[in-house]
Amino acid sequence: MIKALAFLLLLDYSGSMDQTLNGKPKISILKSQVGALLEGARPESDAQAIIFGSEPKNGCHDLIKLSGQNKKISLAIQKTKSGAFGKTPLSDGLIQLTEIAIKTKTKNIISVTDGGDSCGNDPCKALLSANQKLSKANQKMNLIIIGFDLKGDKGQLSCLKDLKLSHLNITMLDAGNASDLQRELKKAQESALRLNADLDQQSMAGHGDGSISKNKSNSNSSDKGKDGNSSAKPGDIAFVEIVGAPVEAAFSLAGAKDNRQWHGDFILETKPGEYILKFEDIEGSSMDISLAASQKKQIPWGSLMKNAKASISFQNANFELKWTPDNDTKKIHGDVKEVVTEASVAVSAEEQNVQLPFGNYSLAVMNPPWLKEKVKIQTKTFTRGQNLKINFRENWNTEINWIENPHPDRLQVLEITDSQSNTERYLLPTGVQSVPVLKEMKVRFLMQ
Repeated sequence: MIKALAFLLLLDYSGSMDQTLNGKPKISILKSQVGALLEGARPESDAQAIIFGSEPKNGCHDLIKLSGQNKKISLAIQKTKSGAFGKTPLSDGLIQLTEIAIKTKTKNIISVTDGGDSCGNDPCKALLSANQKLSKANQKMNLIIIGFDLKGDKGQLSCLKDLKLSHLNITMLDAGNASDLQRELKKAQESALRLNADLDQQSMAGHGDGSISKNKSNSNSSDKGKDGNSSAKPGDIAFVEIVGAPVEAAFSLAGAKDNRQWHGDFILETKPGEYILKFEDIEGSSMDISLAASQKKQIPWGSLMKNAKASISFQNANFELKWTPDNDTKKIHGDVKEVVTEASVAVSAEEQNVQLPFGNYSLAVMNPPWLKEKVKIQTKTFTRGQNLKINFRENWNTEINWIENPHPDRLQVLEITDSQSNTERYLLPTGVQSVPVLKEMKVRFLMQ
């Protein structure tokens, strides 16, 4: 059955969430990520939330319940402040959230915490009790617990992975930074929407046109499903995903059927129809898209930019290099190939320039042959629109010595002996001013 998003959220606002992670307070990361998650849901969908730790004076009874439409819940989440020295009544929060789930018949619960229970209770025992409550109500529930920068508290929650419960499906996820948290919340969203189970999704490069199979059994479903999530007829719902977008990236969808704004790569639920999709950025672009019933359209973030490339220039590289994009870079752009740049041997060689879709690349030396697979692979990150000059002599100066050729005007044989006393000889053409070798290598130039 295709589901519109409905979540129960259990969120940690205790004082430890004010600690910084890579320069940003964890609480601000949590607010932006959860806010973006809720933006993707249809506006008429309801959500429930429990915030703990924001009112330290209430100690272990500090559990604030929120309910209403997603926009209302999102605003409350943004306005609520973390509490200095606030407690973490995680176990009680899980029990109360289970009771709300039974009452509202909601199947999907997400909990985000940066610590274990600080009120002397055992979260695993609490979940055993929650399972009993669900069993009596003849309901099943999915619980995703995201440990956000847990550090020393991982041990307290490790028992969650071993719990075998009849009516409670538990997934324990570990997020060590903002990107991890976005990825894990995205997984939770996909699970709640059942895009990983009931739906057949296909991803393609470019505009990423993927079709989702219809489920005929719910063609007469009402606005509220039996499990508390907002159900939709297959013909009433479609999905858009901007693949690879960070949470700070803002997008808009405008058309006769819907007008929406959202952030990041969280999946947007909308109605089938014709739309203008726009990346709201000074360098952003727009495109016309058509959404069919029950379709999930995946669009690489890079395809919504006026300039999605970086320009890298270098001179006298003396290496043939292979530039390999990582998986995140491939997601952003849809289809990124490896690039090989040739070595230049003469001092007078013109500057080389390569245009690469921005992102993360590994640089591997492929030539000269005596350095192939012997020089450490380096990782470089390029930002969109960047113009960067690279000095490869400085880049590998910890591993490589540059040996001056005494007779660059002559054809010579280069003799190299490595640290294991293995000797190899190579024909060196004219014009080579200097030769890169590993620092432990010994070199001789032999006249032809």
